[in-house]
Amino acid sequence: MLRVNLLPWRQRQCHRRYGFWRRWLFVGVASETALLLLWGWLLQQHEQRLVWRLSTLSAYQVALQGQVAKVNTLKLAYQQAEQLNQQNRQRLQRSLHYVQLLANVAQTMPDGLWATRLSLHNAELSLGGRGSSYQDILALSAALPEDGAVSPVQLREVKQLASADLQFSLSARLSGQEDA
Repeated sequence: MLRVNLLPWRQRQCHRRYGFWRRWLFVGVASETALLLLWGWLLQQHEQRLVWRLSTLSAYQVALQGQVAKVNTLKLAYQQAEQLNQQNRQRLQRSLHYVQLLANVAQTMPDGLWATRLSLHNAELSLGGRGSSYQDILALSAALPEDGAVSPVQLREVKQLASADLQFSLSARLSGQEDA
């Protein structure tokens, strides 16, 4: 029988298979390495974008905090201005009330009387003057509370002067006014 040595052929075939698998293994490892490098580069790019976005958002946050601080400052200034405006309106209303009261006193004062002193302190009206007759003084004290601006008038004092005139002093409380 003829003996055929198949060993070299098998050896070559084994070397071919071994080379084939070795190439596939190298290609697999190389492709995995390339994929890992690509993935690492993509992650680094993504991380840089996130850091940039974070720094942009931080800058916006700082700017917004500055704007909020300005708004709070302006709000406080507005509230103070509004409070001052309210106080000025109240003063104006009181001043108008006092002017109306003064006009009322001037209209109700009889011709025989004239005022020498008029003061208003803590809603307490004090009126001093001179006149020629008791009837005019009593008419003034009765006429002042008629319009409702003052409470009942109290005649504090009436004095006879050397010049035959009478000096008088009246006091009344303003209606609807609290002590300031």
